[in-house]
Amino acid sequence: MDESEIDRFLAAVAANPDEDTPRLVFADWLQEHGRDAHAEFVRLQCEMARWPAGAPEQDALGPRLSELWEELHPGWQPEFAAVGLPNVRCDQFARGFLDPPELYHHRRSAHPFAWNLLRTAATIYATDDSSEDDQDDMAEDDQVDLANPNLWRCVHLFGERNGLQCKDLAPFATAGHFSRLEMLDLGRNQIGPVGVDSLVRCPSFRRLSSIRLDTNPIGDTGAARLASAAWLRRFDVVDLSDCGISDNGLRALLRGVDPNRLTNLLFEGNQITDTGLAAVAAVKWGAQLKTLDFRANPVTRGGVAALVRAVPADTFVDVDAGLHPEEEE
Repeated sequence: MDESEIDRFLAAVAANPDEDTPRLVFADWLQEHGRDAHAEFVRLQCEMARWPAGAPEQDALGPRLSELWEELHPGWQPEFAAVGLPNVRCDQFARGFLDPPELYHHRRSAHPFAWNLLRTAATIYATDDSSEDDQDDMAEDDQVDLANPNLWRCVHLFGERNGLQCKDLAPFATAGHFSRLEMLDLGRNQIGPVGVDSLVRCPSFRRLSSIRLDTNPIGDTGAARLASAAWLRRFDVVDLSDCGISDNGLRALLRGVDPNRLTNLLFEGNQITDTGLAAVAAVKWGAQLKTLDFRANPVTRGGVAALVRAVPADTFVDVDAGLHPEEEE
């Protein structure tokens, strides 16, 4: 089948998730190309969706849908397994496509049908299940391909523990296909300041409002570079835990966030002292601020107390695990 035509049909489905017309047009195209059972499967599910659950009309269509699933499923299952969905069921489909539109993508796949579904996925999990000790040995084929323009549909991208290095983030610097992305999780990789720079230069982060970069060697240089991103002021969650950041990096980052927008600032396991806490306390935070996490940092009770007095009353300040040993008594 012509991949460019498939792309066109699936883009229409993804862009109009509540409409049946693009799905039915795709079904017509499938039938024209000899995929009669697949075409009927899409049409039948669209028809079933028009009726409330338990309606006699749904019951009447159910047996034929089961027959189609039994015919199609054996050919589809290996492709689903290749993108991390080994046990897909018929009830996970709605109107011909996976619902909810999520895929766990652990590897690049040469399987066309599974990739077609990936092109309509709103949430992509590209995390790796191996231990952290194995990350250095991860092959490039095990990593999410950030340059793939078919990620344009993605709203949430989870790339935690994916073995990503700075060079792997280079596609972000010119990528025009992340305009729908709202949440980006790149925690527990090997991303330094150069990788952060690629993120900052991305021209299509129009909706991004949450980023997690914990457990990466970002340091003060990376934190300062992140603070320069115009889109950072839209963020409600910033996670830079275990990133080797000191008071200087924290102060730089605070200049880049919107104190009336940010809800969670997570800085566990860095090198923040009472000086850094004082910088946080000096910010005029809005009432929306929920959590300040400074656990496992070399702070004292006095610095903590000053911070608690300065932030909104409902803000949870989590710092106890970071107190100097002599301060814990």
